[in-house]
Amino acid sequence: MGIAISVHVIAAAIWVGGMFFAYVALRPSMIALESGALRFDLWQRVLERFFRIVWACMAALLASGYWMANALGGMQQLGGSVHAMQVLGLFMMLLAVHVYFAPFRRFGQALTRQDWTAAASRLREVRLIVAINVGLGITVLVIGASGQFW
Repeated sequence: MGIAISVHVIAAAIWVGGMFFAYVALRPSMIALESGALRFDLWQRVLERFFRIVWACMAALLASGYWMANALGGMQQLGGSVHAMQVLGLFMMLLAVHVYFAPFRRFGQALTRQDWTAAASRLREVRLIVAINVGLGITVLVIGASGQFW
């Protein structure tokens, strides 16, 4: 159980922490780059690499979470905080899949066409959904840390 909990917490910290860093530190800092094309290229590279990490984190979260639930007698044996984490976590995963296959993909297509207006629009969509996921992720972390005390 200790390994599963560790994997679960580390995967959540990496995913939520990465989104928090990108939204709160990296995004505002990239404004200093003079070229919009350079900013877009950097975002493409950063997000492509980050999504590979996110896929691994999502797999680790699902595997470790359901392994722990099964080891504890199944989801019906667990409290409301675990169910809340599951629902919010699955919603976060759906948002991440959507971001990757819709606005981020269209962002890459706009970059290929050198359509900077469309690229900026798609990046705003990514940023909005990441902001939502950061809020959800922090909520899930709070539930995970304190839910047993409710």
